[in-house]
Amino acid sequence: MAKKDYSNLTKEQLLEVIEKLEGKKKYGLVWDEERVPEKVVTDCQDKLPVLTEVKGKEITTDENEPTHILIEGDNYHALSVLNYTHKGKVDLIYIDPPYNTGKDDEWKYNDKFVDKLDTYRHSKWLSFMSKRLELAKELLKDEGLIFISIDDNEIAQSRLLCDKIFGEDNFVNIICQKSRHSISNDLIISENHNFLLFYAKRKNILFKNRYKFRLKKEDYKGYSNPNNDPDGPWKLVPVDGPGGESKGNPHYEFQGITGYWRYSKEDMQDYYDKGLIVVRGNSLSRKAYLKDDKGVIAVTTWWDDAGVTTDGTNELIRVLGSKAFNNPKPVSLIKELLN
Repeated sequence: MAKKDYSNLTKEQLLEVIEKLEGKKKYGLVWDEERVPEKVVTDCQDKLPVLTEVKGKEITTDENEPTHILIEGDNYHALSVLNYTHKGKVDLIYIDPPYNTGKDDEWKYNDKFVDKLDTYRHSKWLSFMSKRLELAKELLKDEGLIFISIDDNEIAQSRLLCDKIFGEDNFVNIICQKSRHSISNDLIISENHNFLLFYAKRKNILFKNRYKFRLKKEDYKGYSNPNNDPDGPWKLVPVDGPGGESKGNPHYEFQGITGYWRYSKEDMQDYYDKGLIVVRGNSLSRKAYLKDDKGVIAVTTWWDDAGVTTDGTNELIRVLGSKAFNNPKPVSLIKELLN
């Protein structure tokens, strides 16, 4: 490629060239600009969407609890309105966007279906997603989380886009979720998974509070936090040594109680000084924290027990009487994310 000749440019023109060069992105995701801006976005620049309550369709399960809200409409409209009322207040966002597979009737952009023949298919999808993810980020609390379901068609682009919007440092992981039991024999390799892209608004906060997440009710068995201990839920475990003298456990007096103990007198004193030894009558116990029980909170990036698409389809038919739309997510997956 021939070098450009800048010798005849004026000072102002040279400054303009320098400004453009300095503004160029050194690394990251770049896509073609929209030839026709998305109408729903341009509409929101001049007009504020307004939610209208439909009487008689309230979702109320307990009159003493807050009413649940279902917003029906364009997701950009909904996100725009929520940014006026719930900015920085949302704990968790889960989205199931178009996968952009190129199927003829799957996804519309500016009221036109985007198929595989559209050379700007990926650029349109990125423009569509970036505007909505930017609004979603503003809704999250500092300790908030977002999960994005996606498949192989846009997983690479999604990761780079989210790095750009949420920050690479706030990437938590990609969860691979088993999405079907059956095998496709008409493919080179049967695709039986979806991805869950997982980001935090502030990953450092998530890490500090990690023991609070990913736990099911049964995992809390025996643990509680009656005194709002900043280290989280705890339970009492015995410090007396079963078997006593025959097992060689140390025998001494501690806090007026004599017995065979699991720990040396020095270790016992150290626990006591840290507030971890509880004296109740003639017994001693140690506080054990849920966050220290690595077996309880262990979780992997492979989820094969969170339900499959067929489960979601059957649930949809039970509720609505028909398969109203394709690829619904099972309730069990949503519960797992909430846990």
